[in-house]
Amino acid sequence: MTVRHLIVIGESDVGANVPDHEMNEVHTRLGSVRNELAARGIAFVRCRTPRQLASVIQGYQDLDILDIYYHSSPGVMFLGSADNAHVLFQTNRDKEPLIGARYARTIERSLGPNARVRLLGCQSGHGQLGRLLLLKLAYELGRQRVVFGSICAIDPSHFHAISGVFDCQRALFSSLAAIDAVAPTWYSRENPPYPYARSEYLE
Repeated sequence: MTVRHLIVIGESDVGANVPDHEMNEVHTRLGSVRNELAARGIAFVRCRTPRQLASVIQGYQDLDILDIYYHSSPGVMFLGSADNAHVLFQTNRDKEPLIGARYARTIERSLGPNARVRLLGCQSGHGQLGRLLLLKLAYELGRQRVVFGSICAIDPSHFHAISGVFDCQRALFSSLAAIDAVAPTWYSRENPPYPYARSEYLE
């Protein structure tokens, strides 16, 4: 069956001093229902670095949902290990380009036109920096794609015990889309307008 929903789970670097129990628990939960997930077009992979993610995702096309589960804080999404985390996406100020835009453009090529990208890390979409992160990433992904980020703590219990799929009903999310726009001119890639989008809170 064609994969339409890909879940990426951070993985500790080889030789990492601190085992990442949360990531391992989620991987175990998903592994216990691997066949059921596959039958529904859902796959999961583990990645240690943004470069590895960029390589792995090239094997997928027309994804409807991309979940990235790892540690984060407002304005930054990491991927890696507990003692050697790599920045996947980050924003610091309004007018600065998205750190990690090159990875976003690689991911973009594997997404369907209306795909949802969910940054499943603690408070990835919280506050001004979190919302800027979602907005800039949505812009890089383009079309009608929507980026979701959490406004609360995320933990393995948010992955449904039976289906293994992340349960948005048990976590608070903010979402920003790259269209539905009124356009300030301050952030651009080759100077197109950078849209400001509506936000939604899901409970």
